Amino acid sequence: MTCAERQYLEERGEIDALRARYPGLRRYFPAFFALPFHSEPGSGAIATGLDLVRQLDTGTLQTLPAQTPTAFVPGRCRAALHQSDATVDRRTWELGLAAAVRDGLRSGDVYLPESRRHVSFSNLIYDATRWTKERDLAYTELDLPQEPDDFVSRLQQAFDAVAQRAERGLANNDCVTIRRDPLHLKRRDALDLPPRLQHLRRTVEGALPRVRIEDLLTQVDAWCDFTRVCRRPDERASRIPTFSTTLLATLIAHGTNLGIAMMAHSVEGLTADMLQDMSQGCLCEATLNAATTILVNYHHH
Repeated sequence: MTCAERQYLEERGEIDALRARYPGLRRYFPAFFALPFHSEPGSGAIATGLDLVRQLDTGTLQTLPAQTPTAFVPGRCRAALHQSDATVDRRTWELGLAAAVRDGLRSGDVYLPESRRHVSFSNLIYDATRWTKERDLAYTELDLPQEPDDFVSRLQQAFDAVAQRAERGLANNDCVTIRRDPLHLKRRDALDLPPRLQHLRRTVEGALPRVRIEDLLTQVDAWCDFTRVCRRPDERASRIPTFSTTLLATLIAHGTNLGIAMMAHSVEGLTADMLQDMSQGCLCEATLNAATTILVNYHHH
């Protein structure tokens, strides 16, 4: 395969595969695009696109106009967005519009007013009709100006008052000063530790050497055998040579938020599938509660 073919596959492979599925998807697009979608401010391009595609479906428009919005088309589709005569390719554009509407429904930028699941986010908080009725009372109770310019002016006055008060008190401030415009600390932000405390800290740290977490879990398991409750009912450790290693690695992956994939790369001989299987088969709420009970009881005694 030549470099040019490889480059073409990288640039067009995904979108060409998606375009090949367009005839099947096209059977459902008219009904999908005909739904009464509304959009939040900032999603005007999607709303315009929906209006255009509805006109195309009803026959009011025959082709996409020159000023067709394309900002919502995903980047992976842009290589096939325009035809050789510089006109917009309807197939690619419509696929991009469908993806944009899907993402808009997920984010709340596009919604269906009568839907329970895909409702406007702002309507979940305060609908426009109620806000219109209670707006004046709310501003009065909060003692806030209703006009944006008045609100900005109040913020500027409050900022200036605080800044002037800070400037007047700067000469007597024990913590900070201004030298050539930058702010400088007059003293360390952290509290000074007395020598006796520093000596005690070094003594304690010297008596407690660093321990790797897997060695710690292995030692604790040798004391109280808490991992015995994490095995499947029909499973014997002898049948799985790496059972203990896999189990402890899975516990560390979840307990430290390292994740199964990263842990699989960190431990030789373990795979993500092994850790996933251990996680699903041996680490459930019942087994974890039982293991915790063993640890707590051992510590108590």
